[in-house]
Amino acid sequence: MEFVPVPGGFHVSLRPSRPDGFVAQGEIVTWFPPDIVRGIAASHGFAWTAEVIARHQDPRYLERILKHQLFSYFPPSAFKGKRVLDFGCGTGASTFCLARLLPESQVIGVDFDGARIALAQRIAAFVDIPNVSFLTSASPIGLPAELGAVDFAMMSATYQHMLPGERRVLLPLLWRLLPAGGALLINQTSHRWFPLEPDTSGLYLINYLPDRVAAYLARHFSSRDEEANRERDLTELLRAGLRGGSERELLTLLPANTVVMQPAVQHSRANYWKAGASEPGLGWLRAIAAEFFRWTDRRWGVVPSKHLDLVIHKHG
Repeated sequence: MEFVPVPGGFHVSLRPSRPDGFVAQGEIVTWFPPDIVRGIAASHGFAWTAEVIARHQDPRYLERILKHQLFSYFPPSAFKGKRVLDFGCGTGASTFCLARLLPESQVIGVDFDGARIALAQRIAAFVDIPNVSFLTSASPIGLPAELGAVDFAMMSATYQHMLPGERRVLLPLLWRLLPAGGALLINQTSHRWFPLEPDTSGLYLINYLPDRVAAYLARHFSSRDEEANRERDLTELLRAGLRGGSERELLTLLPANTVVMQPAVQHSRANYWKAGASEPGLGWLRAIAAEFFRWTDRRWGVVPSKHLDLVIHKHG
């Protein structure tokens, strides 16, 4: 890892020890000081350092996604004076982003990884955002005792990293924190039924295979993070994100008082997906895909795009 001072920060270069070693992003310019950058590398892994920094600092990355979800489903006034939980916050990229987007809300980041929470608190002291705080869960299947009720709960790039047993326990716990009229927001979660598994292996079609077969293929044939995957057992691969989520799984884990919301701005989840696409060009392909997603959503309540993006309302 090399740091070159530039106006306002550092240019960071990441070179793997082997010529064929994997890094998600090889360089980045950041205003984080070197000690925070090294902390991110220690917490998230060297290969993901620049990508995690981009989540913190590049408005084209995380801010675009969260802003699109929040304000497609709710007006800004809906968050005024509310408590917003960022569950599975890691080092706080999504928490800080929410706090900036919702300056009149109190945003609480929660994670069971104490080292990541400690780093998030270091970053909080560095960036000085007043409406954000962080708490550590005592275990992967619990919530901090001091958390209290919240009005909105978000899981941003979190659900795919939860083990099956954690999903069964934590989803009902999170649901109980919400009042009638509250909402659970899911984003940046790989869809369980999309042809590509993007988070861990980069392989096509393994989403449709049994867990152990998918894990074998991820260990031996991954197109990303190959070195790490070779050493991972099934549980470690699941923690890395081998299995995404689906609408049906989430609704099965929650009580009956759930309503999958349609966005207020775009009026359908298919139109919402189309409006949020970041890739330039291919407008006609997006239009065809949006029509297909409109049909799957009406028929099965599923929008099988690359990432699961869902808002679930808690009615009385």
